[in-house]
Amino acid sequence: ADFRTPITARVPVLLLSGRFDPVTPPEFAERVARALPLSRHIVTPEGAHGVAGDCPRPAVLHVLVRGTLEGMPDVCR
Repeated sequence: ADFRTPITARVPVLLLSGRFDPVTPPEFAERVARALPLSRHIVTPEGAHGVAGDCPRPAVLHVLVRGTLEGMPDVCR
């Protein structure tokens, strides 16, 4: 019954979406982000599925190296 209950956590979470992803569209990440108060969602404007290597790469590396969303570069505009 709790399969669809959102997981909540107070940890930095970076969510990545591709605008043209037919499997996990940006709307899914937006729903997830509502339950994660320290999350940031990046949508690649021309991306599909598996976008970590595209324009969000500097942001992904920032979060992996520093463990925080603070000071994360502004990407994918």
